[in-house]
Amino acid sequence: MRRLSLMSTLILGLLSLTGCPSADSARKLSSEQLKVQQEFQVQLTKYFASMERFAENHVTVSQLYDDDLLNGIDGDEPRLRRRAQRDINAIKADASKSADQKVADISARSQDLGRQLEVIRASNEADKQELAETVRQYKAKNQEILATYQAILDAQTELDHYIQLKKFDEVIGEQLLSKIHVNQVKVLGLIDQASSLADKLKFQPKKPETASASGNQ
Repeated sequence: MRRLSLMSTLILGLLSLTGCPSADSARKLSSEQLKVQQEFQVQLTKYFASMERFAENHVTVSQLYDDDLLNGIDGDEPRLRRRAQRDINAIKADASKSADQKVADISARSQDLGRQLEVIRASNEADKQELAETVRQYKAKNQEILATYQAILDAQTELDHYIQLKKFDEVIGEQLLSKIHVNQVKVLGLIDQASSLADKLKFQPKKPETASASGNQ
């Protein structure tokens, strides 16, 4: 994008030579430059739309994957329930315990299971919300990039207007170039931020969180 700013500066310099063929070349170059930027805006908009659809699909797949880790046949919740049931059966079969002790131990084990289930369910829901929020931020950042690029394009369009009219105004030209440069720097920063968010959306399968704590099936 810095090349665009330098190109605009060059065009304005050539335009100062109004009576020379180079001024006509400058006007032609400015028109071509604007056309390239307009086409780039169209492609950028399409690209973001495509990436946002991909991000939304990624959320759906990841949420289904997380739900399967939690509730599938070999998921964390069924595994915890099977282990708790084995423990309860062992308590019932323990001849050394009185009936009251068995009732108390079974109640305690059931409460422990309930706490474990609450933890893994809350963790699953938190993961879903975090992913959905990342996608929301990513889409918002893309829209901010497009809005900032539109500001660049608006300034470039105005600059081209003056160039085509053969009206060279150094003050106006410098103001427009400054506006273009400021927004170019802003766009580059926004792109870095969007890239960081996109990295968070890469699908990374998680291992069952309770596998090591759930014992044998």
